[in-house]
Amino acid sequence: MTAPVAPLLAVRQLRVEYRLRPDWPWQAPPRVRAVEDLNFNLYPGETLGIVGESGSGKSTLARALVGLEPISAGAASFAGQDLVGLREPGWRALRRDIQMVFQDPLASLDPRMSIGASVAEPLEFLCPEIGADERAARVRQLLERVGIPAAEHHRYPQEFSGGQCQRVGIARALIVQPRLLICDEPVSALDVSVQAQVLNLLRELQRERGLAMLFIGHDLAVVRHVSQRVLVLYFGRAMEQGAAAQLFSAPRHPYTRALLAAIPGVQAPPEHRLLEGELPSPLHPPPGCAFATRCPMADEQCTRRPPHSRRFADGGMASCHYAVDSA
Repeated sequence: MTAPVAPLLAVRQLRVEYRLRPDWPWQAPPRVRAVEDLNFNLYPGETLGIVGESGSGKSTLARALVGLEPISAGAASFAGQDLVGLREPGWRALRRDIQMVFQDPLASLDPRMSIGASVAEPLEFLCPEIGADERAARVRQLLERVGIPAAEHHRYPQEFSGGQCQRVGIARALIVQPRLLICDEPVSALDVSVQAQVLNLLRELQRERGLAMLFIGHDLAVVRHVSQRVLVLYFGRAMEQGAAAQLFSAPRHPYTRALLAAIPGVQAPPEHRLLEGELPSPLHPPPGCAFATRCPMADEQCTRRPPHSRRFADGGMASCHYAVDSA
């Protein structure tokens, strides 16, 4: 009997809060929960897509999982190591295994460094045992692998297009051979033709290296193309989670159906309605379901009582009082 594969990244009841400045000095600082009570696993070689509108907590989640934002509560572990409260020496040891590709390729590269030096920098700091000759060879091979020829390695980021800079950013993240790659909307600022090239490159490198990827995006068509499973966020909460094929063909949550209805060029079923209504206030979250103010199915129960996460036979999850098993 084959032993079950352990998740590479395990997140349980994760919460990220921001403290705001109070109106008056004697007032307690108000808190905004950007991410609330998230649960998911990510396995080696798998891509988990994370989707939702702007402000749904996607980028906050990514930054928390690489140590750029503090985790307020809950648990997160990578290969069995706890990430909550991890200090800089502990994170430095994990940088070889966890890397991130940022949304803005130009902003993530130092304009004073050539792209060759930028890609070599993580090796210098994280892999000091590698000699200069081997380091230069790795940089040259990987940059050429992502489509940047050796004759251009001395040039600076501002001399390249957005798509080329994103390829450099991917090379910089992959040069230390990480086990987990977190991609925060890596193609949202690129032309459609360049998007396809970058996505195909990521998938090809993932197959070659057995990478686990957390792929964050607002374009559901792109997320569907690269993901095996999808997590849908709204207002920092998980609305639905499941296999990509199931979630796109038979979504269980009304928010997921609304997102699918908004995909350009796709003829959605009549029950998939576009979003209407007002977003709730982050300072005064509703007592019931966070989506109740925009949900066509909401009733009194939805406004009073938050729904529990329901698990289904196919492994999917939905946080809705009226979600039903589509199997």
